[in-house]
Amino acid sequence: MLQLYDDKLYDYFKETFKADVAVVPVSDYWTVASMHEEGQLQLPAIVLGRSSWTTSKDLDSWVISKKGRTDRVRKNKLVNEQAIPVQLDYTVTLLATTQDDIDELTSEVLFCILNYPRLTIDLPYGSDRQIHGQIMQNGDLQDSSARDKFSETGILYQQIIPIRVLGSNIINIREQNLRYLKLGVDVINNNNN
Repeated sequence: MLQLYDDKLYDYFKETFKADVAVVPVSDYWTVASMHEEGQLQLPAIVLGRSSWTTSKDLDSWVISKKGRTDRVRKNKLVNEQAIPVQLDYTVTLLATTQDDIDELTSEVLFCILNYPRLTIDLPYGSDRQIHGQIMQNGDLQDSSARDKFSETGILYQQIIPIRVLGSNIINIREQNLRYLKLGVDVINNNNN
């Protein structure tokens, strides 16, 4: 289920920056150093990494987590959906070869998160339903620029933006065939005439 949030966050940045900026998905986070050393990483780049996740008591106000589950009938099936709210944190690492590029990329990412904070996740397993999350900055920016023998200028500029996706849930969906019971009522007519 968390993979859906990872993929949607990747799509979110990919759609925003098109082909101008390389976006590295969460699944490739640990291979970025080797990609850069081998010259396979296009700069500037946005590298997504999931830093942590835990079940959260702070998200109890979200509608789906009030009861923890919802039941509905769809196409002669009973759909049982259970949800556990989670606190989902990511790091958005920005990489560039010049100070101007990193400053511009940082401001664009911050304005993107501020102006378009909504993620829409399509639930799998035949649910035909969507859930929504909200992206927010979760802490101070960290400048981690360093000397780098592989870049053109000798310096690889790096900015780290911690973010959190509010409204995240781990969802369990089960479908069961409905069984129709035929109930009959016997009426006893007692006329004492």
